Amino acid sequence: MRAHLLRAPGRTAEARAAYDRAVSLTTDPAARARLEDERASPG
Repeated sequence: MRAHLLRAPGRTAEARAAYDRAVSLTTDPAARARLEDERASPG
């Protein structure tokens, strides 16, 4: 997942944008919740 890969080198702004996009595209409530949790956790 792009967002996860961007978090590793400290590219937090880009990771946040990738998580936002992933959240907006998913229709699965469980996947959305997991993505939102990951987005909220510190990198």
